[in-house]
Amino acid sequence: MNKNQKTTIVFLLLGKSFIAGGLALKNFYLHSVTFGSIIGLVLILIALRFALKWAQDEKQILN
Repeated sequence: MNKNQKTTIVFLLLGKSFIAGGLALKNFYLHSVTFGSIIGLVLILIALRFALKWAQDEKQILN
């Protein structure tokens, strides 16, 4: 696995964890769902950036 693959997986897992954590804490904190969703979305977008970079690197290797 290269660096972009590992980074993509880490950010995807973190994003999903923040979304799930926000939903799990909705009975304890008023805005936890909002914060968890926003942070999770940002982390998933960062993972998308690394996934696109990974795909671009793979395409350059094949050419």
